[in-house]
Amino acid sequence: MKISVPDLAAYMAMHMNKGKYPGGIIISPESEKIMQTEVPFSDHYGLALMTRRDVIPGKVLKGHTGSAYGLYSMMMFQPEEQFGIVAVTNGCNVDEVDGLNPFLQQVAWSLYRNLLE
Repeated sequence: MKISVPDLAAYMAMHMNKGKYPGGIIISPESEKIMQTEVPFSDHYGLALMTRRDVIPGKVLKGHTGSAYGLYSMMMFQPEEQFGIVAVTNGCNVDEVDGLNPFLQQVAWSLYRNLLE
């Protein structure tokens, strides 16, 4: 999916609000629950969302990562605590570790620690 950072943040907000977004319901709460259901890590993503326990210590996050043509992105959110992080970078040529870009993992941890904790 090609998407701007503000639109990715809006997409994340819709997920955090059980399919609702200002102006209406985008997907049903039932569909949202299915999308956020955890699947085995070997399957990576359920219905476009993964569950991670290694982005921010002590937090279970839902979200999605992406990479293409030198761009790396991460959209992760904690639905019960209602916080989320969207990070996008380029020029960061690092190998993923267990399906996660370690640079973006550090960015997410830094944002959480400095802005949300």
